[in-house]
Amino acid sequence: LNELFTVGAFESVVISDPFSTMIADVNGVDAGYTLEGVDAIDPEGDDIFTYDGVGYANYAGLKSVATIDQAGEYYTFDIRGEGTIGFGLVHSDASFAAGSFSGNSNYADPDNFAAVNSAHYGFQFSHWFHGTPNGSWTNYGANTGYSMRSGWSNFNGTAEQADWLAGNPIKVRCGIDANGFISIETLRDGSTWEVHARSSYPVPEGGEYHLGIKSQSTAARVFSAPKVHLLEPEAPVMHFRYVESPDGVFNYPLFSTDEEAKYYHHIMTGHAEGVSHQHVYVDDPTGSTWFMPDNGQMSGVNAPYNMVFNGQTVLFTEITTLSDADLVPTAFSGPDYSVDELTAVNIQTQPQDTSYSTSVTGLPSTLTNAGGGMIQGTAPEVTGDNVANPSDSFTVTVTRTNSYGSSVGTFDLTVNNLTAPSTLPTGFTQLAGSFTDNGDGTVTVDNSSVVQTDLDLAVGKRVIIPNTWAEANVLPYLDHNVSESKAFFGIADVSPNWSDTPDLHTDFDAVARWEAVNATSHKQSMSVGDLTGANHNTVSSASVAYWSYAIEWDGTQLHVLRSASLSDLQSKHRSELTNVISDEPATSRTGALPLVVATRSGGSMNLTTSGLSMMDIPAEPVSMLTNWTKALDFSGSSEHAKMVTTSTAVNALRMSGLSSAAGNNTDSSKTSNSSNALPWSTAIVFKIDGNNSNQHIWNSGEGSGTDDDNIYLRLTASRQLIFGWGRGSSNNECLIDNYLQTNATKWYGVYIAHKGARFNSSAATAANLADAFDIRIIHGVWDYAPQLADNKSTISNWITTGHSMQKATTGDFTIGGRGSNRNFHGKVASMAVTTLMKNADTPTDAEILTMITDPVKWVTDYKIGQTYRYAANDTTNTFAIGQAASYYATQVWLMGDGANDSYSNMIRNYIYTADQNATKLQLNSMVSNDIQNVSIPGLS
Repeated sequence: LNELFTVGAFESVVISDPFSTMIADVNGVDAGYTLEGVDAIDPEGDDIFTYDGVGYANYAGLKSVATIDQAGEYYTFDIRGEGTIGFGLVHSDASFAAGSFSGNSNYADPDNFAAVNSAHYGFQFSHWFHGTPNGSWTNYGANTGYSMRSGWSNFNGTAEQADWLAGNPIKVRCGIDANGFISIETLRDGSTWEVHARSSYPVPEGGEYHLGIKSQSTAARVFSAPKVHLLEPEAPVMHFRYVESPDGVFNYPLFSTDEEAKYYHHIMTGHAEGVSHQHVYVDDPTGSTWFMPDNGQMSGVNAPYNMVFNGQTVLFTEITTLSDADLVPTAFSGPDYSVDELTAVNIQTQPQDTSYSTSVTGLPSTLTNAGGGMIQGTAPEVTGDNVANPSDSFTVTVTRTNSYGSSVGTFDLTVNNLTAPSTLPTGFTQLAGSFTDNGDGTVTVDNSSVVQTDLDLAVGKRVIIPNTWAEANVLPYLDHNVSESKAFFGIADVSPNWSDTPDLHTDFDAVARWEAVNATSHKQSMSVGDLTGANHNTVSSASVAYWSYAIEWDGTQLHVLRSASLSDLQSKHRSELTNVISDEPATSRTGALPLVVATRSGGSMNLTTSGLSMMDIPAEPVSMLTNWTKALDFSGSSEHAKMVTTSTAVNALRMSGLSSAAGNNTDSSKTSNSSNALPWSTAIVFKIDGNNSNQHIWNSGEGSGTDDDNIYLRLTASRQLIFGWGRGSSNNECLIDNYLQTNATKWYGVYIAHKGARFNSSAATAANLADAFDIRIIHGVWDYAPQLADNKSTISNWITTGHSMQKATTGDFTIGGRGSNRNFHGKVASMAVTTLMKNADTPTDAEILTMITDPVKWVTDYKIGQTYRYAANDTTNTFAIGQAASYYATQVWLMGDGANDSYSNMIRNYIYTADQNATKLQLNSMVSNDIQNVSIPGLS
């Protein structure tokens, strides 16, 4: 096999005459490696791997990160030190899974490499050195069928063997030879690879292999990091030729393909593409066209000898020649021509009374080689106008041929565009590309073009794009036979890149798109802002649009709507429609926004706004079930509302008075599945007065003593909003907001869910606490999903940790203070407390938003008729208004908006308004006008 691997700057594999060369990277690149098995170590010093001598010998391995999969690819590395060591190929996971192994599947499984006490495991085929024969010893692997080669027997007595035995590095090559066999070799005398063993079978197409090395002796070591040598992907198979023409003049190198010649020029000169030219030799009986790199030798005095290409000595094949007569016709040499489109063309390429034949290539389809040395026909029409596309150019090749060979000459033919640019109709502005005036009052937007329409989308307006508009002006102009046949209608981004073809996401703030798929279907898409989703929908027709679209602008967000019902788009609010996407523009925008039409590289469309319509955005239907007209006003001074019972069977925050630990669920999307877990959630809507004191907005606990346990939501003197849990001054606290505003219209909604986990002080880490809670805050825009989706229970927000949560938290539940101290200055419009199911999905964003913004609707949609957990244990039941266990587990206080709420009745639980002894809120140190009328923007 020596002839299959020849050292040089690139590897050469001699296949047949004429001599051919496969080019591969001889220098290689780092293959990367990992040490595999419990007994593999990187020993002290320069060596990178050996066996630690402690456990089983087959648990020490090295495996490359890189893989090989082609004939001629291989790995090289250095070993040193006499001992038992084996090297071979290990399947990649994908290769093994695809069944590309031969032999025993357990041995071939790469997961078993250095993991089972047998040398066979993990290898497809490997060859081993041993200290007793002082070299080649045996083979292991899934299929050990092999062919013993010269290196096995003639290794003895070599300098390489002496180096190995003396502990000096020797180089090993392991890979797939040119014929597809696994081959293991060592480098002899620094120049020749000697094959020790080769598999008796070729590897199959599709096989992919890591290098694997196992050491069974502490002295047998890998000295150098392995390199991988892959076939040069751009290299052609090279056939070097030379010709002696005329006698005594040698031309070389010559190639039969332009690819070989350019590759030679690229390698020898560094030219990016490589440059070549052509030769036809009179005395070449084949009349072949030969390709020579521009740096070739055309007047050598000797045949090429010992020529080196990229470090490799080249073997040349001579082109056999006949006579040396110079009988090739003189190459065509004429002027370049410039003609106008659609005019007659007559160009002479051959003088009268000449005997050679002339052929012509590179002509446009409207011109032909008419014979007799004449090019005739009509100049082709040039597309577009003479501003966008002034002319088309053709390079025409004229070949003259006789019995001795051919000559080649060229000239350039320029066809001038006579068509002046068209003018867009009034109200349209061309932003990119071109258009076509059809001469019948219609204009077609050409491919890769953008036109701004005379429509502007004002704030509060919706533009309607009926399906009939798309059927008349878009679908007939799409061509499924052309790639990227797409058309767009929408609001352009502030800074679109029209120099490239329009893009759905980067060039538009809101857009609908139509795209040709095949002869019987097309695809529609819509996108808005920075959203990456395209909301694709395939319609099983190339001519029926089916969907109508609308785009609306509310001054803050853009919305794209899609419906099969045009009347729904013309009459309903977006909240009543299913296919709606919304987002703020990527860059803040104000006022009316212009609408554009655009096409991709393979699309076009008819330019018209006829059929489109503009309307006011329909009003949102009233769906709020909570009145939001009342709130409790707290002004400090011991004012607070207290739930009348302290029973641990009432109010989920008391968690039955348990003092036990409970762990997080391994699935962070679920509540705890611990037997001691009693998860709960709360929601409150409030505004602050701006008093700079430490205030508790709500508190469940025992008070202000050093041994009192409390769970609370508080506001610091610097207006930081904090949730806390602990005893006395030892509290775990989460920063929800760094600074609350006192704007008269600024109301906040805060949701806090405890998933049930409770920790001792050492387990109360920021990571565990972050996983144990779901905390949200929303304000201003009450349906702003991105704001609501921001869970504040993060590791960085838990600013105080390490305090026990296992102690029982009993005492009072109060709103407006921690009992009579740390009293709140502000208003509270609602408060809801409920149990959560164990080992269940945490509430969705939709439920959280409803619990905050419409607690009455939340009870209707998410509680009534649903399974719930009792406040003090794991018992479950079906939720019902007025049921004792239901109102013990869930409290909703509407702060004056409840049916029985009044100063004399106090604040009743919406779940059972007649209850006075368990869940009623008693107003302490408060007066009747502390129940105040309010208007909450976005809710009332």
